[in-house]
Amino acid sequence: MPGAKGTIGFIRPLTDCFCSDCNRFRITADGQLRPCLLDDNGVDLKGPLRNGAGLDELRRLMQKAAASKPEQHCLNDGFVPGKSRILDIAAGYGQYLCYASKFGYDCYGLEPDKWKVYFVKKKLELLGMQNLSERIVHGFGEYIPFDESFFDCVTTFQTLEHVQKPKKVVSEMLRVTKPGGGIHIRCPDYRSTFEAHYQLPWLPLFPRYFAKLYLRTLKRPAEGLASIYYVTKGRIIKWLHKSAKESGCKIAVMNSDKIAFSNALQKSGIPDIPGGFELWRVLNWTRYIFRKELSVNLFVRVVEKERNGNI
Repeated sequence: MPGAKGTIGFIRPLTDCFCSDCNRFRITADGQLRPCLLDDNGVDLKGPLRNGAGLDELRRLMQKAAASKPEQHCLNDGFVPGKSRILDIAAGYGQYLCYASKFGYDCYGLEPDKWKVYFVKKKLELLGMQNLSERIVHGFGEYIPFDESFFDCVTTFQTLEHVQKPKKVVSEMLRVTKPGGGIHIRCPDYRSTFEAHYQLPWLPLFPRYFAKLYLRTLKRPAEGLASIYYVTKGRIIKWLHKSAKESGCKIAVMNSDKIAFSNALQKSGIPDIPGGFELWRVLNWTRYIFRKELSVNLFVRVVEKERNGNI
């Protein structure tokens, strides 16, 4: 504003990632020196200062903090900094549950197949992780057996296309996610020209009657089509916003692929021009037409919930 004193700036860690050039530290109100504002790891300065630490000791602590400065924030990873309770929907053979637990996350797995729940429990026993056996739960995404706002982060990878009521699953994911938490959704986009389950060229939103004829002509089993729901990015975003509106919940939906694209350009020193990501998507789609599926990769931040609202 002409004549105004000072300036206003907007920090955009997702759309304009500047981590590679960041040389700043933050001191929190409780005396923690943090090398990254978006990382909960820090070095305690208050305790040593109150115990009479000298300049040499403080220098050593600051060097320790500098050495632990992460290369980049974790906002694109599908996790929320400082938030650790995670639900993995369709836990399968428990790989996610095991690895997340090893890295210190308080992880739960929800699995609709009882034999897989049994398998994961046996697997945990063989790995010496019996204490996690109660974290693998039999259940369905349409009726998640946990209280409202129980999880910091909910994930679903290559699952939403197989559930009977994907809109209900999306609603349930919102219900069990805390305000300030997030949801990570990855699945195929059935506007694709390739079907990954059958590993075959495919028509976008292939009409099922003709899809069955196509599969039978190729002597491929058509029964599997009954377990596939034609999800698309647009439909999922629509379900998210509708469920949020019905529950009085405020959300922010981010395209993780677009964020990764912008970050890659930033690292390469290439300007991120308007429409660049969409152009890249079109070129990539053209390159892999009938050879690779489109995918949905969304991260949903649950900004706010009504205090006594239910989804």
